[in-house]
Amino acid sequence: MFGAISDDARGLQPIVSLLRATLESTADGILVVDRDGRIVTSNRQFAVMWRIPAEVVTSRDDERAIAFVLDQLRDPEQFLSKVRELYSTPEAESFDLLINIAPQVPDFYERSSRIADLVDADAGRREQGRERYRYYRERGITPETHKL
Repeated sequence: MFGAISDDARGLQPIVSLLRATLESTADGILVVDRDGRIVTSNRQFAVMWRIPAEVVTSRDDERAIAFVLDQLRDPEQFLSKVRELYSTPEAESFDLLINIAPQVPDFYERSSRIADLVDADAGRREQGRERYRYYRERGITPETHKL
């Protein structure tokens, strides 16, 4: 009996490796949470996108991960409401507003329905903003500019 379980586990290893490689190859941040609020799996991009330390991800505690990202959000309550909605409807997808404060275009920008790309008065960051603007235009996105 124990030998059969071990053989089955070895037989699944190539499939598990392929699934892991597929998760890691996407530009999307992926998080899988079970109905009990435990992190089942995630890819590195998810942790990078949200700047979540490895010890938070490996804890498999979704509440801890959510608490960690709240200070990165403009409206934490709206985010929590959206998370609850998505968790109550597992087949749902979400494509929301991306606010980019990074110097480069995020790999996952196409997954958002709207993008706000912030540029301040610093000459170097202003040039990076112009490069991102050209990047978006080359891909058929017509950015609107607003002076604040």
